[in-house]
Amino acid sequence: GVFTGVEVAVAGLAASVLLVISYCLNKKKVRAKMQSALSCDALTGLNTLEKFKNECAAHLEQYSGHSHAIIQFDISKFKIINDKFGFTVGDELLQMCGDALRSSLSDSEICARCFADQFAAFVRYDGLDTLKQRVRHIVDTVEQWRAGSNLSSRIDLHCGVYILDGS
Repeated sequence: GVFTGVEVAVAGLAASVLLVISYCLNKKKVRAKMQSALSCDALTGLNTLEKFKNECAAHLEQYSGHSHAIIQFDISKFKIINDKFGFTVGDELLQMCGDALRSSLSDSEICARCFADQFAAFVRYDGLDTLKQRVRHIVDTVEQWRAGSNLSSRIDLHCGVYILDGS
């Protein structure tokens, strides 16, 4: 059959409304994906530095009075590992460091990949001995991975700690 002008107009309007709805939904999805990309490191799945800083600030406001520590890890001579063993092995090492860091934290603690081979963690501070044990566990986990991989070179993780006294 033949459509009347009104039927064509209604169909056109309905198509336009569907197009606008589809555009709005896609825009929200794109915005959500962009937000996720800005807050989550694609390789390790850890927070980005910006999200880390924001979450640390929020955590300090919520838990003022508690002592915390910020631990920063750096893979020494990471460029040599990439050059000698390739980017795939370098990426695996970064992922392993991220996994070791993430698995050592409680749900209320925060970690991030800050830059290429630098990581950070925001943890509750329960004394120097406990903190040393936690750092040692992370370093040992990375070393166990290295021993089980084809990496013959030693992996040195340099670590710095800043203690935030909650009193």
